[in-house]
Amino acid sequence: MATATRRTTADPDGRLTLTVREVAELIGISLSGTYAALNSGEIPGRLRIGGRVLVSRAALQHWLDQVG
Repeated sequence: MATATRRTTADPDGRLTLTVREVAELIGISLSGTYAALNSGEIPGRLRIGGRVLVSRAALQHWLDQVG
């Protein structure tokens, strides 16, 4: 019997955010596609801190739980 694999953003280091590259790798889409989805609001949790774009782990995990 096959079991479903649950995607998770759990971090053993306790960081509250992910880089855009980490999000792209986690969900399996291109870096440019990830930026586009973050900028459009399709992927929630975008934070702009100075010149960096980061993603809230909690918001991303909630979204992943919702979209399956």
